[in-house]
Amino acid sequence: RKVELGSGMEKTIAALSIRAALANISLLPTCNLFVIDEGFGTLDAENLTEINELLQYLKTRFTNVMIISHIDAMKDVTDNIVSIEKDEDGYSNIRIE
Repeated sequence: RKVELGSGMEKTIAALSIRAALANISLLPTCNLFVIDEGFGTLDAENLTEINELLQYLKTRFTNVMIISHIDAMKDVTDNIVSIEKDEDGYSNIRIE
């Protein structure tokens, strides 16, 4: 089946898998950081719980996996949380949980 015909979730999983595979076979120097920026917005609640398996795999291949997301459910599958929130004066505050 062509990736273009897949759902948003299938395209997201395929893209992350291809990125991880290319990092494994590349002869170029690679970074030990894997960043997913707003990559889980296409997933429904059921698939968000299943994404934990993919994240566990990525953690075995990369020293650091960073997820940038506005989805509160992602907090349940992460080890550390860095929250950035604006205060009443419009300044951003960083909180590490």
